[in-house]
Amino acid sequence: YADALLGQLRRWLLSAFSSLREPALRHLVELCMKKVFTLLLAEVKKLGATVIHADMTSITIATGKTRLSSASAFVEGLRAALRRRELFSWLELEPSRQWHSLIFRGPYDYGGLLASALPEAQAWSGHDTQGPDDSELDPETTQAARPSDAAEALDMHWNIASF
Repeated sequence: YADALLGQLRRWLLSAFSSLREPALRHLVELCMKKVFTLLLAEVKKLGATVIHADMTSITIATGKTRLSSASAFVEGLRAALRRRELFSWLELEPSRQWHSLIFRGPYDYGGLLASALPEAQAWSGHDTQGPDDSELDPETTQAARPSDAAEALDMHWNIASF
């Protein structure tokens, strides 16, 4: 029950129709959220990841690893290290996508080649240390890649064309 209350606290504080609407309380909660978020980003950087983009709903990092299996193991280690810290133990961090290559201009302007969607990546989806490196996953250099597989692996979200 306490988790449900805590999950709805921000909504109750921000809603104009809420009985809990108090500007000073809202400011205090937002200040605490920003402080914990800043500490989280500092810890992620300290653990060896490069933060590409971060907001209150998502964090995009670069692992610096050339193998999909190494990058997956790095992310799992990062999550485990954050769970061990009492301040971050309640966070539920779930990786959503892994890119082979990513061009990132902003949260609404990015494109990349999803590593998990490449046909060669299916064989290496575990944490095998002998997994493929970037050149082995590259659809341009592999014989097994078909044009439709490469198109499915493309993840394009460009908003630049609208401006």
